[in-house]
Amino acid sequence: GDAKITGDVSVTVHDGIINASMGASYGYFSGHTINGNSDNRIYGGDFSGTPRTGPSAFSGGITNAGSLLGDAQLTIDLRNYDGEFKLPSGTNISGGNPFNSTNIVGTDSSNTITLNIYTKPGSDALNGATIYGDGGRTASNTRSGKIYMNIQAEGSSIGNLYTTYYSNISSNQILRDVEMRLQGAKSINGISGGNASDNFTNTIVANSSNQVKMNFGENVD
Repeated sequence: GDAKITGDVSVTVHDGIINASMGASYGYFSGHTINGNSDNRIYGGDFSGTPRTGPSAFSGGITNAGSLLGDAQLTIDLRNYDGEFKLPSGTNISGGNPFNSTNIVGTDSSNTITLNIYTKPGSDALNGATIYGDGGRTASNTRSGKIYMNIQAEGSSIGNLYTTYYSNISSNQILRDVEMRLQGAKSINGISGGNASDNFTNTIVANSSNQVKMNFGENVD
């Protein structure tokens, strides 16, 4: 585990058996730092096994411990994959920090978090996964200002689709700018521009310079 990585990082998976969580890097200790951007891409593979440590999870951020100081991006694009792709039940997907992590992502509000998911019609590739724009536990550990979520998941079941695991409301204002575009999911249990309990009242929206924009049904890709 390198203490510091200067520049951008990228992980790309096309196929094979991967019994591991996926992120920008693993990060053995909290001093682990990537001072660039992440661009993680999954085009296929067999993720049905169990990671050696921790839950099955995918993220644009650092898996275990550390800081990703630039933009975070995770793309799962299965449109051209010929194998059968199915996530294990209970999988968490996050464009930013992994689910419930206390890592750092971003430096300031100019940084972005982007999650892109494109599945092949007719297969339940996501298998009820819970999807977060940013799954980190604490709002203050995410410094990024904007979260993009683009999901084209015809035939796939989604557990919950939340922009954040923490509240996306702070001091009666929307904490981060959100653009969510969704098409074709077979079922979704819950959806939010923040977390499960966020309530974007008219007062909060009027107070906020940030916006939560959601677009359903238009072509995403």
